[in-house]
Amino acid sequence: MFRITILAVISLLILASCDQNNPAQKTIPAEKQLAFPQVFDTFQIDQFFRHFHEENPVWCSTAAYRFHYIGQRKDSIYLLPMVRFQLPILPPIDEIEQQTEPEETPFSKYYIEWDDERDSKYTLGTEADIEIRFDTKRKIAGSHPVLLTNTSKDTCLIGYGDYLPLILEARNIHGEWKPIQQRFMYMCGNGVGSILLPPGEMVLTLAPVFNGEYPTQLRFCFGKNYSKPFPGNIHYTQFDFKPY
Repeated sequence: MFRITILAVISLLILASCDQNNPAQKTIPAEKQLAFPQVFDTFQIDQFFRHFHEENPVWCSTAAYRFHYIGQRKDSIYLLPMVRFQLPILPPIDEIEQQTEPEETPFSKYYIEWDDERDSKYTLGTEADIEIRFDTKRKIAGSHPVLLTNTSKDTCLIGYGDYLPLILEARNIHGEWKPIQQRFMYMCGNGVGSILLPPGEMVLTLAPVFNGEYPTQLRFCFGKNYSKPFPGNIHYTQFDFKPY
């Protein structure tokens, strides 16, 4: 316990002396910034995902940022348990060998098949200009809402399958930014497609809130894009995992 206290004190001293202005952080002019939308959870999302029931999900080292909204900017957003871009068709037993196409959903326009992606000229979202904002004053199912907006002029590939390649980072006792999550990766080559995000449109996801003994600064990382830092608490052992 004494060691944990010493680590916390050292961390606070280093953070106080570090420049909080990250040069890679994208700055949006004040006149172009919009208020964070009102977020409503009418589906009670915590019923759908196990880690939302954890009061302190320290085991959650794999980033599992799902799409809970995608579309035009709005003042109010009603979350979905999970945005489905395509729905599979289950053929009758006697037609099991027959090739079938997935059913479209209202969000299918944001989806591109993996074999079409190879010939596309879309920019990778991790290389595009993406504004990352969050609302730490609001907690939904043990998580904070996080908003990603495409501020570039081109449509970009914002995710793959059902996931966003968003990562949470924290400052260690040396003042260095280190990831405390690893990117989610599908375990088999199932040919999942990618998710498109047109200019000016946005995605909303949920980030788990940690409650460890180590006070530090946190930030979200999406390729070359970083959010503003914000205070939080983690377990220092979360730095110990080996990312892919």
